[in-house]
Amino acid sequence: MNIFDTRTAFLIAGLLYFLMPLVVWMALRLQKTRSITQWCMGGELFGLGLLLISLRSQIPDWVSYDLAHLCLFAGNLVRVHALRLEIHGTRKPHAVVGLLAVLFGLYLAARATDPQQLHSYYVSLFTLALTFGWLGLLSRQLAQQSRLSSARWMGHLYLLLAVIICIRLLQVMLGQGSPGIMSNDPFSMAMPLGDMFTAVLGNTIYMGVYLERAVRRQI
Repeated sequence: MNIFDTRTAFLIAGLLYFLMPLVVWMALRLQKTRSITQWCMGGELFGLGLLLISLRSQIPDWVSYDLAHLCLFAGNLVRVHALRLEIHGTRKPHAVVGLLAVLFGLYLAARATDPQQLHSYYVSLFTLALTFGWLGLLSRQLAQQSRLSSARWMGHLYLLLAVIICIRLLQVMLGQGSPGIMSNDPFSMAMPLGDMFTAVLGNTIYMGVYLERAVRRQI
């Protein structure tokens, strides 16, 4: 295993996703808002999913495949709910649970019906692109609503990662790339590298949203 190995990249991304939400929570713990807590919980879940993926072939498949994807999907949807709570101020946890059940059910159905696991790979990429794109659009909505430049940059970051995942999905569907999350072609490697950047920059910019608000209040 070397630094350019996909497994190593997922391991590093998972560790960063574990670390950065803790930094956010420690820095913003005095704010005492539900959205911050949910954002950090979502990041930890997503980081756990990345770590489980990095341990494939060393742990059972139902853990490194099924449980890992459940954590990835849930992590992004919890963060989506955190941003919606920040924008609209209303809580709808039942909607998050229902959407998670639908998306994960589609993943399990695709995994059960396709012995080569190609369809489940399509579903996982589509779901990740959808949820990261949703995070990006909500960040842009927050930026427009509160006139926060930091939220606008966060939107650009997540939308870029969603585009990268979409390109990877199209590449595999058109037969121009090898399927599988552990392949070492450029766009496959771009996904864990993108996770690293979003782990650090996404959480840092999220803290910047509250810093920008605090500066405005002082002004």
